[in-house]
Amino acid sequence: LSFLYTVTGQSVDCLSACIGPQLQSFLVKKDSSSYQGLSTGNRARVPRYPLAIFLAQVKSDIKVALTCGRTCAVPAVVRAGGHSYEDLSSMSNSLIIDISNVNAVSVFQNGTSYLANIDGGARLGHVYLSLWDAGGWSISAGLCPSVGVGGHISGGGKGMQSRKYGLASDQVVSMNVLLANGDEVVANSNSHSDLFWALRGGGAGSFGIVTQYTVKVFQMPINSMFRLHFLAAPEVVTAWQTYFPTAPNELGTQLTIANGQIELLGHYLGTMNDLKALLATSGMLSLASFQYSIYKSCSGIGVRLFLWFDNSCSQTDLLTQLPSSKDYGKSKSDYVSNPLPTFAVQQILNQMAMMYGAYFQMEAGGGFFDTIGSTDTPYPQRAGSLFVMQYYVPLGQNEQSTSWNYIWLNQLES
Repeated sequence: LSFLYTVTGQSVDCLSACIGPQLQSFLVKKDSSSYQGLSTGNRARVPRYPLAIFLAQVKSDIKVALTCGRTCAVPAVVRAGGHSYEDLSSMSNSLIIDISNVNAVSVFQNGTSYLANIDGGARLGHVYLSLWDAGGWSISAGLCPSVGVGGHISGGGKGMQSRKYGLASDQVVSMNVLLANGDEVVANSNSHSDLFWALRGGGAGSFGIVTQYTVKVFQMPINSMFRLHFLAAPEVVTAWQTYFPTAPNELGTQLTIANGQIELLGHYLGTMNDLKALLATSGMLSLASFQYSIYKSCSGIGVRLFLWFDNSCSQTDLLTQLPSSKDYGKSKSDYVSNPLPTFAVQQILNQMAMMYGAYFQMEAGGGFFDTIGSTDTPYPQRAGSLFVMQYYVPLGQNEQSTSWNYIWLNQLES
């Protein structure tokens, strides 16, 4: 949706005139007190200086803003949650169309199954709460509640239930898409199928603005949650990568190395007794570096709280709270098809010991992922991937790429 335009001083005046008096209060310009906070999303490592930000309130506003951007020769960039690691939902000299207020969620019956219509600006926490309130429903998606569903689905987002149900994009059956020329189309397996393919993992905002997703929903009646804590030792990573990528599909795990500790976070779609039997089989509980465990049985909505916030399954209001500050850190990720040798694991632990505040995460693959071919969607890292690794380092605002933290991250990845 973004094009190479020459943006002039008259462009802002053009946008104001085109937007019109009724929507003028939703057009944030550089002289506004709220401009700086809205100029980037939550991930703000890369500074951005958009020409203006338009805060869409309803779906029709999105088309108005897109049309005005084209009329005034200002490239349009769509933003839902603003969690792009490289801040690609905010670009300099652009018109940011913020659709985070376009967030309705509803559930309906389709024959013997149930589907949900989810507006493109909804955040995951709001989606989870809305689906739960509509009858205890859920979708397979990520942990962070402030992430926008648009980028999450279109970018191939995953979560703890993905080994059972697939990526968030695998649940989509149809999309309402606003194209760059202003046309509105329905994309599914029968209509605009190429667009439907591209928008399920090919990148958010690249091919159109998705104003509504229609997705499959499911219920999670039995949920057993756990956290296992270890001292940072190679045996923990070795045991995890040996067992969990081939564990039953109902078991999702995330292993995090940070500050001299390793935490194994998990969600099992089954009983606590069955979960503990699986963990015993994994050998994790008998490791010398094992410290302690936390177990909890949660409701379908409590799962989301346990996974992101703490060890409780209550305080559902936390799911709709937005981050109180910007994140300037840098993240990278890789997919791994063969187990890491012991010497590589030790190097990772040595590197992690050098950087307080950084983390190294590993999320198990296998399960549903092994049923998806490399060309079935534009997100090819499925069959054959044991796990995905993600590494994060904290950075200061405007920190240069020559800084020690940047160098550390590049050394870790290599």
